[in-house]
Amino acid sequence: MSEADVVETSLAWRNRRIRAANLPYPDGVLDACEAFDRDHPAWSASWMPENTGKGWERPAGFGARRTDGARLRGCDDFRRGLEDNVPRAPWAFGATLADLNRRVAEFEALIAAEEDLNRRLTPRVYGW
Repeated sequence: MSEADVVETSLAWRNRRIRAANLPYPDGVLDACEAFDRDHPAWSASWMPENTGKGWERPAGFGARRTDGARLRGCDDFRRGLEDNVPRAPWAFGATLADLNRRVAEFEALIAAEEDLNRRLTPRVYGW
């Protein structure tokens, strides 16, 4: 079974199809989310309807969550003003798929930089 087959049979993949049928998603959005997941196996994308809640306003668009266990401080487009400095799974948002791709690329660069920093500092701290 290939990596693509594993992704396409995952619970998140099946749940997104159920949400797409029940919300419903705009035309073509489900296919775009599935294509995004194939292109970015560490992320899971979905459609997010407009939020009009006071203080949490945002347009409708695409949201994606990092699903491979990577954690990063401050990389959450859905929690404004997060001050607790707790590493969390990154959440990215883009009003369009192109916006989401740009935001995910920014998060990927931050994750890579933090992993590089940890790799460089760990031998000095523990003497390896």
